[in-house]
Amino acid sequence: MLRISPILKHRLAENFSFDDIVQSCNGLFLCQNFKDRKYYVCNPTTKHSFRIPPLDEPIMGMALAFDPAKSPNYHVVCVNQCRMNCDLMLQIQIYSSETSSWKMCGDPFSAHAYYGRPVYWNGSINWIDISFAYFSYFNIDRQVLRRTLAPPIHVSGSTRYTYYFGESCDHLHFIAACQYEIQFDVYEMKRDYSEWFVKYKVDLSLVIATYPEIIRDHNNRNYHYFTVLSLVRGEEEEEEPFLVLHIPRKVVRYNLVSMTSQVLHEFVGDASETKICYDVLLRLTIEDFSLDIRVVQSCNGLLLCRNIKGPGEWKYYVCNPTTKHSFRIPQLDENIKRGMGLAFDPAKSPHFHVVCVHECPKNGDLSFRIQIYSSKTGSWKICGNPFSRPLISGPAVYWNWSVHWISISSAVFMYFNIDRQVLDKMPLPGRRGSFIISGNRVITFTLS
Repeated sequence: MLRISPILKHRLAENFSFDDIVQSCNGLFLCQNFKDRKYYVCNPTTKHSFRIPPLDEPIMGMALAFDPAKSPNYHVVCVNQCRMNCDLMLQIQIYSSETSSWKMCGDPFSAHAYYGRPVYWNGSINWIDISFAYFSYFNIDRQVLRRTLAPPIHVSGSTRYTYYFGESCDHLHFIAACQYEIQFDVYEMKRDYSEWFVKYKVDLSLVIATYPEIIRDHNNRNYHYFTVLSLVRGEEEEEEPFLVLHIPRKVVRYNLVSMTSQVLHEFVGDASETKICYDVLLRLTIEDFSLDIRVVQSCNGLLLCRNIKGPGEWKYYVCNPTTKHSFRIPQLDENIKRGMGLAFDPAKSPHFHVVCVHECPKNGDLSFRIQIYSSKTGSWKICGNPFSRPLISGPAVYWNWSVHWISISSAVFMYFNIDRQVLDKMPLPGRRGSFIISGNRVITFTLS
C-alpha cells in the first residue's frame, strides 16, 4: 500500500479525504481512508471519486478490476471475514458499478492466505501470499476463486527480501530478490495459470559497481539496498525490457538484455514525500527515454507526451501510466505544430484521437490546417479547409467530445468537435484569461 503525497492528493480529487492507494488499475485508483477504512474509486485525471458502499464484516483485502477496452464499468472484490459454525472463515463479495450493489460469490472458505497488494490481469484479480507459498486468483466473469503454488522460491525467516508482483503489457511477473545476493530470477505466469516459468535472469553486478551506495552493512554482512518499483515490457518482443529500481537517493532504469543502466531521477529533500509521484510517473514506457519528455495533456487516464530530440524533432506519444503501455503517434511531415490535443472517453469508446493544428503555406500566406489521428484506423485525416485566424495557443482541454483551446490573443475560445470534425469559436468573457475543467463544466478565468 502506498501513502499519498500532498502533491498527488491535490491532483486526485476535491475534498480529498483518503490516505492510501490500495491499487491502480488501467487509469483508476482504489483508495482507502486509513482512519475509518472507507474505500473510494478515483480517477486522477478527471478528479472524480466514488465512495464504495461499506460492508459490515471485517475486511481482509480489497481489489479493483477495470478494463476500459471491455466495459466502462468496474468491479471491486472484497475478501472479508465471516463466522460459520463458530469457525472463522473468509467470504468473497463483488461490487459492480453497473448495478451499484454487492453480491456474494461462492461459499465461505478457510484458506489462510494473504489478500493484500492485488494485481488485475487476464480478467482476474491476482494475489501472492506473503510467505511466497501460494498464489490465488479470482476470475471476474466466472466469479470463481482458485489457488495454486507460487514460484519455487526458498524463503528463510532471517533473510531480507524485496519483492515485486505486477503486470506489464499483458504479462504477469513475480520477483523475490534476496538482498544479500545480487542475482535473482524474474518469473512469468502462463495465461492458462498452469505454471510459473523463468522469463529473465538478473545480475546486478554492473549496477552495484556503478552505484556502490547500494551496499550496506547488516549484522556484519553486506546487503544491497534496492527496491524493484516496476518491470516494463514493450508491445513488441524486440523492445528491450527493463527494471525500475529505487536505490539510495535515486531511481534507476536497468535494461535486462544489455545490462546497462541510467539514472531516471535523483531525489532531493525528503525522498519519501516524492516517491509516490515518481512511482506513478515512472510507469511510462517510452522508447528512447530522455529527460526531455514533457506531458502535453492528460485526458481520462491517458497522457499525451512529447519527446524533444532536437530542433524540429518532436515525437508524440499517448501513454497509460498505469498499464505502462505507450504508443508513438505517426509523424506528420509538417514540423511547425501550433497545437496538439488528445481526446479519449472510455465510456464511449476504447479508442482515442489526437488533433493537430499545424502551419501550411497557401499562396505565400501563413495558414493553418487541422488533422486528426484515430487509434482505430491508425492513420491521420485532413479536416476542413486551411484557415488564417485566430492563432491557437496554450494547452488543450478535452470536454463535451471536443478539444478546446484559447487563441493566442485570449480573445476567443476555439473548440474542435471530434464527431463532426468541425472547428468553431466563440468569444471569451474577457480579453485575457485561461480555462480549466472542473467536474463536467468548463470554467474560464478573466484578468482585469
